Amino acid sequence: MFRRAVNLYQPQQQQLFTLLSQEYDNGPNSCRIATTHFNTLFRPGETVAFSPHGIAIGTDKWIDYTHCAIWHPPVISITREELNTVCWRSWQQLINSEIRYSNSLFKYRGDNLFHQQLATLLQQGRQAIITSIKNNLDPTPAMRSLIGLGIGLTPSGDDWLCGFSMIFFLPGHPGEKYRPFLIDALASGKPKTTLLSAITLEHHLQHRYREHVGEFITTLLSNNRQAIKPAIQKIKEIGSSSGCDMLCGIADACALTAEIGEHYVRQDSD
Repeated sequence: MFRRAVNLYQPQQQQLFTLLSQEYDNGPNSCRIATTHFNTLFRPGETVAFSPHGIAIGTDKWIDYTHCAIWHPPVISITREELNTVCWRSWQQLINSEIRYSNSLFKYRGDNLFHQQLATLLQQGRQAIITSIKNNLDPTPAMRSLIGLGIGLTPSGDDWLCGFSMIFFLPGHPGEKYRPFLIDALASGKPKTTLLSAITLEHHLQHRYREHVGEFITTLLSNNRQAIKPAIQKIKEIGSSSGCDMLCGIADACALTAEIGEHYVRQDSD
């Protein structure tokens, strides 16, 4: 439970259902409620019962689905034209400049020895994934090395993989052929990470994104320079460092996509 979000566990589905305050954007497996915080609404130990019409919590709370407007995650894919025309390198440079002094462990510059070691391992893992893909090798071991690596409810390694998959595994992207490798890596590496983080990564692998993430991808693919910085800012605000870790993965996916796009252009001109 957080001040503006509450995660409810669904044991049969092995999923989390999240109640969100009205300040948050929509997301998969969630319901936004017209309240600013949950601090005084819930008590430890209250029972939760799901039904087709709503959720009963404790003995005095009922959330009625019949009064909710349904939100569907955006369906996003990439075309061959977008692959060749999106300014991938510019987006990579812009994103990296926006998170240069962020609290992402991928950008860590402090003197905490534990965080320094984590940052080193994170950098090694991301580089191993990029190198494997560039050389058409199996990236599964490198992907598995990032799962659960970091601190917090969604470790930095998982957040990087979420950001990377947002771009590189889009339907229609040549990199989508590597999506099964991450699915296998998550299946074997799932015990190393948190339930919330594993579920978030699974949603991204199914192309199910929260509202601000979907808006960001659409803005990036449309080369909308006026809207990209506000879209980046919304991603940065996800969690304490999760958004910045995701942006590291997005920047790497943009750089790798630029190389793939150039390769395709050369192929077309042969």
